[in-house]
Amino acid sequence: MSIDDNVSMFYDAKPHISEKTKMLRKNMSMAEEILWEQQDYDIGREGELESWSIEVIRFTNEEIENNIIQVIKEIEQVCKECQS
Repeated sequence: MSIDDNVSMFYDAKPHISEKTKMLRKNMSMAEEILWEQQDYDIGREGELESWSIEVIRFTNEEIENNIIQVIKEIEQVCKECQS
């Protein structure tokens, strides 16, 4: 899976930055390719969920490991907001 060049990752980026990023994407290491394929999948999956009015919230591993109570509170808050 490749990144669509029509997708703007950085909305206000100068044209020379966009050209540089395209060049870098064409010369990625194996690790970068794996990461970007996953990111493409995540973007598509998130778009599909949002089309069903499902909000996607994200937490870092560190947030979950170090502050699970706050993570749960935030999930509960988002759920309450969705119900109203």
